[in-house]
Amino acid sequence: MKRFFILMMALCILVASIASCNGGGSNTETTDTTTTNNVETQDPELLLFPNKDLGGEEINVLMSTEMQQYCYAEEYGVNLISDAVYESYLAIEEKYNVDFLLDFESSQGKNTARFNLKIQNGISAGKAGYDLIMGQMHSVGLALNGCYRNLAKTEYLNLDADYYYQSINDSATIEGQLYAVAGAYNMDKVSMSIVCFFNKSLHESIFSGTEYEDLYDLVEDKKWTYETLDKMTLAVQSENGDGEWNEQDRYGLIGVGTGVAALVGSGVVAVTKNADEEYSISFYNDHLTTVYSAYSNLFAKDYIKVDGTYDQEVIFTSGNSLFYSSHVNRLGVMNGSVSFKIGVLPFPMYNEAQNEYRTHVNRSEMIFVPMNADLEISCTIMEYMNYLFLKDVVPAYWDQSMTSRFAADPIDAEMLELSRASVFEDFGITYTSMLDYFYAAAGQNLMTGVELTGWWNGIESTISAKLGGLVTNYKELATLNY
Repeated sequence: MKRFFILMMALCILVASIASCNGGGSNTETTDTTTTNNVETQDPELLLFPNKDLGGEEINVLMSTEMQQYCYAEEYGVNLISDAVYESYLAIEEKYNVDFLLDFESSQGKNTARFNLKIQNGISAGKAGYDLIMGQMHSVGLALNGCYRNLAKTEYLNLDADYYYQSINDSATIEGQLYAVAGAYNMDKVSMSIVCFFNKSLHESIFSGTEYEDLYDLVEDKKWTYETLDKMTLAVQSENGDGEWNEQDRYGLIGVGTGVAALVGSGVVAVTKNADEEYSISFYNDHLTTVYSAYSNLFAKDYIKVDGTYDQEVIFTSGNSLFYSSHVNRLGVMNGSVSFKIGVLPFPMYNEAQNEYRTHVNRSEMIFVPMNADLEISCTIMEYMNYLFLKDVVPAYWDQSMTSRFAADPIDAEMLELSRASVFEDFGITYTSMLDYFYAAAGQNLMTGVELTGWWNGIESTISAKLGGLVTNYKELATLNY
């Protein structure tokens, strides 16, 4: 069986740094002190992130409570993830001589206004306010009130590094302005990514000796597609003869949030930007109608059940579904409730011509730097924090998710990392709260069989107007020299 390993860019950067240092040659007649200093500067992490004494500066962070379990720990010895988080904060405090102070507030639903008010009050407090904010993307609207720093062109962030999510940050940038950043510190991009779990025992019993015998090879060969999913679910399904589909029958696929994951996974892009930075709605086109029709036909089958909630997870955990499309964080939950080995795959591409997997994330936490913060200090902390979370916290998350003997194959950890590295958003998803959540609505419609063309004709003009208004507001914001 073929195996391939997904290497983190952080490691590549470190190796490149070493090569760069070695390429310049060295003076063999230096004193002991100079030699010691040279050895220290050969440390690739120090080259990327030099030590700096910030004199005991307090780093005040406002974080949504929804992220607290993944991004904060106040003691050591709890579990793998918490320990990695704790050690990351400690490493930052020691490296820069700072102290973290975290404030937590829910940033979703009815509490959004309270979260945003804390941001505004923090700005009014001047130096006593927040240095970093971890909240949901809909809080980006405060940028229009001058609440955030523009991070698009700062010299303090390496936004091309692998510890940032380039597609999200690119789509978040309007008119050279970036007020919300996504990086490895945004652990929602890990925990809330939608992947395809599969029942290894059921898979082996049905597909051993067939072209679908090794699903990991299919992923590697870019043959894990809608067509493959369609054929496999048909081959595995079985109704017990009572004429009624329920937990006693065998499904091909159950899922949560599967509609949007299918659209994103199939490369459907909602909004495009041309070379002149002009935006247009590109959602409704031949590719969308093809993908929508194909998945609508699949989701309408009796042996497919994707319009539900976690309550339907028992269909998979009882062994009665081959595939289960759901959030990564369900792996840890299921580990203690199954009698078979769980495999992990990214969500399938639509076809082989697509050439890359794309993963949808069902949350939108971002990092903001408020206007009153010291840009250099906030960015210095943000940069190292994202690096450490990719290097230490994300692997710890995979390790803890895979601790059960039912999910212990290292290739599944590679699949999880591939899915994380394939996280993708376009403008229409990043700014979904300002565009009436139309992409999410399309995903919901896909799962419930709503006809596409009539629905889109009814909302297109409204969405186009909202897009135009959003871009216009950012153009005006760009003139204010915030």
